[in-house]
Amino acid sequence: MDDAAHNMSATFDIDLEQAVLGACLLSSNHIETASQYVDAESFYDPLHVRMFETILQLHSEGDVTPPIVWAAMKTDEGLVQVGGVSYLGYLALITPAMPNVRDFCRILRDLENRRMLVRIGNALVDSACLPPYEKKTADIIDAISAELEGTARGGRAIVKAVEASSAAYDLARKIEQQAAAIANGEKQIAVPTGIGPLDDVIHGLMPGKLWFAGGRPGMGKSILATTLCKAFASHGLRSDYHCGEMDEQEISARLICDLDYDYALENNLRPLHFKDFLNLTASDAMLERLLRATNWLHDHAPIDIVSAGGLTIEKIEMMSLRRARQEEGHRLLVVDHLQLTNVEHLRRGANRNEEQTAITRRLKALARDLGWTVLCLSQLTRYIETRDDKRPRMHDFREGGSIEQDADGVIGCVRPQRYAQEKIKQAKNEEQRITAIAECDRAKGVMELAVLKQRSGREADYFEVFIDEKSAAIRSVQPGSIPPADLFTTGYGAAV
Repeated sequence: MDDAAHNMSATFDIDLEQAVLGACLLSSNHIETASQYVDAESFYDPLHVRMFETILQLHSEGDVTPPIVWAAMKTDEGLVQVGGVSYLGYLALITPAMPNVRDFCRILRDLENRRMLVRIGNALVDSACLPPYEKKTADIIDAISAELEGTARGGRAIVKAVEASSAAYDLARKIEQQAAAIANGEKQIAVPTGIGPLDDVIHGLMPGKLWFAGGRPGMGKSILATTLCKAFASHGLRSDYHCGEMDEQEISARLICDLDYDYALENNLRPLHFKDFLNLTASDAMLERLLRATNWLHDHAPIDIVSAGGLTIEKIEMMSLRRARQEEGHRLLVVDHLQLTNVEHLRRGANRNEEQTAITRRLKALARDLGWTVLCLSQLTRYIETRDDKRPRMHDFREGGSIEQDADGVIGCVRPQRYAQEKIKQAKNEEQRITAIAECDRAKGVMELAVLKQRSGREADYFEVFIDEKSAAIRSVQPGSIPPADLFTTGYGAAV
């Protein structure tokens, strides 16, 4: 065995992983204890990662025994290869009579942190060997420092206990602070989204929570995200927008058009269309309105845009930790989107689902540790297109790692007009075409949202809000005074 392999072998213990899993198969008390100190990522063997995830899921639903785990994992090729249900029985058989699960898990957590240190060290060596023009030394130091800090804060060997009465007093104090803030027009603990029907359900976005918004491409997820950034800015709170496909000019143009939207309608003007700016065809009058909205944004709170072709969870963590050190307080972090985000260094044999699981869990930890609201957008599979009901449901998120488990809230997004337009194209006769056109007209400007999950509140099935896609604007209801076409020239660069 060479030195590198020997050194790496010191960062995991398969026998210890088997002992913890075996103990969990024998007693629900052991599962409760283990879950306080480790999560699935604390295990090194990919099969053990999946097995612990399954055990936790089954435990939340009822009893856990080797036959039950086998029933849930019988399609897992890794488990089949090691013997299937006989391997589960073997784990239970080799477990000590009185396993010290707490100490076992502390060791597993420490080994996980050591693997993280090895990964950080390898990344440091790789980065240090790059030419200076590719990566600045200061950026390398910042990145490594942030990761080391995250590793140090990530350990759960010491679990802080809080008396229920103290937690209840803290909750009562937050409720009083929220009521006082609303009454005095000050910064609120929960930030309203500005979308009335949504706020009626979720009562604003709380710090320390991880939210997901999902839908098929073109359903308005990014517009919803910029709407929430604007809502935070209106309360004097900053936002960070990490995007893997739009550049900073497009995101800023969308924001500006949304900010100008109400002003345009109040003054009987054509709402700004962000493509006029992207195509560099905006008129002088449009530029004046752009500067007016930009000044408002500058005076309220910055929205920082990070546009990169390769989003990684490590870069998001690094920048977020740095910003949290510079300025404390509630902030919105947008990740657009999950499927374009990667983990720089994965454990051996990990698949895309495991990678996305790691991302969602690290985003949840980031929200909790920094006290921020994190909104992660997620593309959903084409399976939705095969259903009569095109509305996303919770099970449509299952290919996005552990969203169903980690999310504090999940929002589904759909625009019926997109599907009505497809019906027009697919119409086989004039009657079908007329029906499809009528359906398309009814769906114009309609966006449907649903709160598919809310850990601390109620869920809500799909309800309608208004969306103006060209202006990237979402409103609670459709405005009643959109200027008719004859009040302005509709070409690019038109006078308004």
